[in-house]
Amino acid sequence: MSTQPPVSVQKAAISAEINSTIFQCTLTLAHSYLLGIYSVVYIGTLYLYVCKNPSRRWFIIGGISLSYFAFTVSTIMFWYLGQIAIINSETREDLVFALELGSQWPTFVNDVVTFTMAAVADGILIWRCFHVWGDSFRVVIVPTFLFLCEIRALKRTRLSKILPEVLDLSILILLCAEHLEPPDSQANRLDQLIGTQAFLTFVTTLLATLLIAYRIYTTSTCEQEQSDGSRNPIKQILEILTQSAVVYSLAAFAQAVIFVIPSNPGNFIPLIAAQDFVGVSFIFISGAAPAAVVARVALLNDRERQLQEDRTRVSGLQFHMNSTAQDKSTMSLVSVQKAEISAEINSTSLQCLLWGIYTVVYSGTLYLYLAKYSSRKWLIIGAISLSYLAFTTSVIIFWYLDQFSIVNSETRDALFVALEQGPQWAAFIDDIVTFIMAAVADGILIWRCFHVWGASVRVIVLPTFLLFCEIRALRSSPLSKDYADIILPEVLDLGIIILLGVDHLLPPLSQINLINRLLGTQAFLTFVTTLVTTLLIAYRLYASWEQDLPERSKRRWIRGICRLQRIKQILEILTQSAVVYSLVALAQAISFVLPGASGSSNLSLVASQAYLNVLFLFVSGVAPVMVVARVASLSDRERHSEEVRTRISGLQFQVNSTAQEMSQEEIEDYQHESRKIVGAHSFTDKNAADGNIQIKTV
Repeated sequence: MSTQPPVSVQKAAISAEINSTIFQCTLTLAHSYLLGIYSVVYIGTLYLYVCKNPSRRWFIIGGISLSYFAFTVSTIMFWYLGQIAIINSETREDLVFALELGSQWPTFVNDVVTFTMAAVADGILIWRCFHVWGDSFRVVIVPTFLFLCEIRALKRTRLSKILPEVLDLSILILLCAEHLEPPDSQANRLDQLIGTQAFLTFVTTLLATLLIAYRIYTTSTCEQEQSDGSRNPIKQILEILTQSAVVYSLAAFAQAVIFVIPSNPGNFIPLIAAQDFVGVSFIFISGAAPAAVVARVALLNDRERQLQEDRTRVSGLQFHMNSTAQDKSTMSLVSVQKAEISAEINSTSLQCLLWGIYTVVYSGTLYLYLAKYSSRKWLIIGAISLSYLAFTTSVIIFWYLDQFSIVNSETRDALFVALEQGPQWAAFIDDIVTFIMAAVADGILIWRCFHVWGASVRVIVLPTFLLFCEIRALRSSPLSKDYADIILPEVLDLGIIILLGVDHLLPPLSQINLINRLLGTQAFLTFVTTLVTTLLIAYRLYASWEQDLPERSKRRWIRGICRLQRIKQILEILTQSAVVYSLVALAQAISFVLPGASGSSNLSLVASQAYLNVLFLFVSGVAPVMVVARVASLSDRERHSEEVRTRISGLQFQVNSTAQEMSQEEIEDYQHESRKIVGAHSFTDKNAADGNIQIKTV
């Protein structure tokens, strides 16, 4: 009889598998993060290449799209299989079997995905190398030969001792049914094929990377010598690293090495975990690295492109109170457990996916704001950085708790209890994160509203008061006397919650109700604050645009132009006023007043609350970042036009301005600038004729 491995070995095995699942299988954790980053990189690259490249090469677009599609298929497949294994496994032994000894077809599909993405990445690198070297075929002969060897390795070569009966990739696909459950001998052949392909990929990538890096280095050196020699060496190094895809070469090397490390009982578990980590890292980088190369090429301006052609020819905010006793009356306990576990895992998966998107948006906004603003407002930078740090903290906490619960739960019952009745400090920290992100988002919107209305303090009195109520709800308010048992029963100051947080980590039921009412009140205050600020910004932008539009013409082509301008204005208002944040804040507030929000047997409501909480955190972080990004993306001409016309739609943060009366000469300059903005249309302004125009001067 086969002896069962000890519990420590089981824990080590499942810990390694879950941590690799964090990176690969369930999409619960890091694969979601990578997919989020890859999605933004792919969409941005596609937009740049289609819009800015005059000669669009559709095979490049098809190549990066094929890689993205392959990575998405792999992600969805392993997410589905991983969550099914976790939900349907009653014991740890079942989970180990499902994750380690499950069906082989996902592994086969993942191998095909790896082949596809590596081939596309190497093809794009060879294409870039070809153009960097002035369309020289001689330079790409060796990389192209190695690339063909990746796709089809022939039996009759001098390497036949190293490659015994290596299979053509097409044969592998056609005869895939024979390899879904291969014997040991056939499995060894497949491993040799994968290892060989990994080394060929590494050699191909290394050679193409060195050729591109060398050519860019020599070209930039010549350009620097002919110019004043003031080129930034750090920028030059980053340019070489980006266009030559050095990271992809390193990932290919790690992928190749991991297949030749001998396996033994001592290193079996860490080796399997390392293979999973390296495998997912490789397919992600093999997709993102060539996309970054294409994006860099698309970003080249006309002068740089011409030079290259000439020379060479790139918390559920509420504390956990869910009771299984109530759920038994309406449905089976197993169904409840599966639904709750699925909601918890998938909400964390969604949070990791949004974290990846948030990372790219935050990094891009930070770069734009620091690069384009001579007078950098560190208050704005600190605010959006604080929100990103808070969101990252929330993701990491629930990432860790989910994988810890899965690893240390022997049965589904234990996993259900661990996920639903885990440490309350995690929910408490998530509540603090929500307070911080909502306050920062509302603060940025109020600051924005302040400048939209010409630095008018009167306009922001109400939003500021509501923001203050979010941070500190006073006990002495009139509501505390008349509606103490309904709305604000002894509402706690946020500072008191933080200072006395230890007392609320394991609160009694009455204290839980008190805290949940505080959270509900804060959610509605957030919605009202956001709604008021959004309406003020939207109205001001709309009114200023109405004043700048020319007199309406009855001709159809003028109406068509105005209609296009109107669409652009609507999109501008939606972006700058953070309408999406208002809608999500409303949904978040409503979720607190729905019946059965605590201990509910309505599983769909519980799941929606979990997803809505994640979405609220994400939007409360991204919405103000998008506001700052829109400000930073304005051109100098647009910013100057806004200063001349008093329209603050550009919304420069912290612009100190004073109103001054315009002279007749300044009025004429103003009218001339306005005519340039509206194009061929006439511009009339009664205030300009009367000489009552005021401008903002920095």
